[in-house]
Amino acid sequence: DPGDGGSAIGAALYLTATNLSHIHRQQPISAYLGKSYDESPVVHSLKKLDSGILRKFTKSDNFRNIQVERIQNESDLLQYVSSSLRSGKIVAWLQGRFENGPRALGNRSILCNPARTDVAMRLSQKVKLRAPFRPYAFSVAADEATNLLNANDPPPSATKWMQVSAAIPVQHHKNVAAALHIDGTSRPQVCSREDNPRFFGLLKTFGATSGVPAILNTSFNESGSPLVSSPAEALMMFLRTDIDILVLNDTAIERRVDA
Repeated sequence: DPGDGGSAIGAALYLTATNLSHIHRQQPISAYLGKSYDESPVVHSLKKLDSGILRKFTKSDNFRNIQVERIQNESDLLQYVSSSLRSGKIVAWLQGRFENGPRALGNRSILCNPARTDVAMRLSQKVKLRAPFRPYAFSVAADEATNLLNANDPPPSATKWMQVSAAIPVQHHKNVAAALHIDGTSRPQVCSREDNPRFFGLLKTFGATSGVPAILNTSFNESGSPLVSSPAEALMMFLRTDIDILVLNDTAIERRVDA
């Protein structure tokens, strides 16, 4: 938990480790300690709302309808999301148990193509509602991190929590331009298959076609609000902002607009 809560937890663990030496933790603490949800009730309710109600709620002149599809094959889901990201769409991504702490680590995330600065600007202005000069970061597959980050192998363990900044080699700047600080650094999350199998799979799928297994990853919330927890909260933010696609576990909800 990279925040005030984490300081308290860390202090307690440190005291335990130094004073009760017979207690040993064999497994690392997972980032994903929150609650998981079944999205079915929200999806069922959504299908009963007509387009007129949805258009009024979203306050959008060009909003026409939404498409809801359950994609049970994980490979098909990852291909669909990867293709959407490459085309410049903003994807909100809710999977399994939510992250412990304030960092989006692939279970409550808003994602976009890290090479598209225009999409990042729309993300700031129409979704996150934050100052456009504030930088974003990216997530990268662990087995590709050394090349992209120009770091020692393996990267520092704190990168799994998106806590360590790194200088990005110049040859990769164009590929992650939307997730760079002005000095050419970023604060990446290095995601392994063991930590988050599905998000790792998405990074690899995106990288297979884009050439870079990295995705701009920001927290699933608007500025000043906590991260969403449930599918209902995620759906409300999807409807009131400019998010193009909402993925709730195995269900993809895509916004349709008039041409």
